[in-house]
Amino acid sequence: MAYTLCFAITLGSRYAGITLNAQIVSTAGANTGSAITTGFTEIANGHYLLNLTTIPDDHRGGIKFYESGAAGTILAFASINPEEGEYGVDPLGSGSITFTYTLTSTVDSSPIADAAVWVTTDEAGTAIVASGITNASGEVVFYLDADTYYIWRQKVGWNFTNPDTEVVA
Repeated sequence: MAYTLCFAITLGSRYAGITLNAQIVSTAGANTGSAITTGFTEIANGHYLLNLTTIPDDHRGGIKFYESGAAGTILAFASINPEEGEYGVDPLGSGSITFTYTLTSTVDSSPIADAAVWVTTDEAGTAIVASGITNASGEVVFYLDADTYYIWRQKVGWNFTNPDTEVVA
């Protein structure tokens, strides 16, 4: 069996437009499996998402992120431990209100699945507080506190007017 984690990687504008790769590692730092070369989405200027669905059950260790062709230079690292997947910091937010965001086509109202969606507290889009991927119904669930948020959407082949302002109460 395997489980899924969504990683939000914030590298800053210096790293905008790069091709990211990743490698899962054990607690000893040894590579586990092959390099991850697909599935990254740049959601803003140097901010990336990776929805990884193949993390082995009970894996303990981490994931290192690097620019393609430069595996020796680690740009970011995140721990992967089963207990953190359930109880640790959740990329879907940490607020007390369950907020479901639904993304649909403006042409025919059909749901848009597998789109990257992220939430910021500022209209410029720099203060990301949650991120996720829409399901087959075009929905993604975030856990936010009461406030005004800015919702950003991205999917290849689609054009969205970003941000979408939402009030969570």
